Amino acid sequence: MIKKIKENEYVKLVKELLENKRTRALVKLVLWGGFFLLVFSIFDVRGTRTSKKELSNPAGDWKSMSNYKSEVTFTINEETYILNSIRNGDYEKLTIGEDTYYLEQNFLYHLEGYNKIFIEETSLLGYDLLKLRPDFLNEVLRNSKLEYTTNYEANELVKKGYSISTAKFVELYHQSIITDNTFMPIEVVEKNNQIVEIELDLKEMQGYSQTMIQTYKIKIVYRDFGTVTKTEVE
Repeated sequence: MIKKIKENEYVKLVKELLENKRTRALVKLVLWGGFFLLVFSIFDVRGTRTSKKELSNPAGDWKSMSNYKSEVTFTINEETYILNSIRNGDYEKLTIGEDTYYLEQNFLYHLEGYNKIFIEETSLLGYDLLKLRPDFLNEVLRNSKLEYTTNYEANELVKKGYSISTAKFVELYHQSIITDNTFMPIEVVEKNNQIVEIELDLKEMQGYSQTMIQTYKIKIVYRDFGTVTKTEVE
């Protein structure tokens, strides 16, 4: 192998140029320049990788939770809507007012009498129900900036405030790229290192798809982790 390298025509050329006093300095300059370029490129790659460490790290195993009950409050302008959810894995029962819905294997159905009627989209009140789940919201928090932390020792609660760029949220939600310089606030409440509440102010994002949006907030309160049976979601 070493012999083949020595016999390489480019290696011979460099060797001859180095032996020539008139070209020696220039060749050394080029070789050192190539060396430093390689070093700088390595450090640049490392810098890109370490930037990921700046992502937030949401509490506990919340991101993988798929068995819980929750109360979701939508505040849209002057109106408030309460959506109650009972989830066991890929099956979820939701009630809003007198209406009952089911999410089964990521498909949405509306209960009409004794029949489940398929709905083409999984959205209610202008928001995708699948993106109310911890796995998606965990990704949102990972791409958010932690702004503050407040500890309440009396009830062992920790409140954290985050912000995420509207453009990044739209990218995660719609898988599309927009140009937007605004930010959306998110507030999280943790208890025993577990997220029990999360509130998102989505006014900036919803303003793109809905007219006359002055307020659009979603607050989710979780409870009864790991206690929901299959019969409760039927």
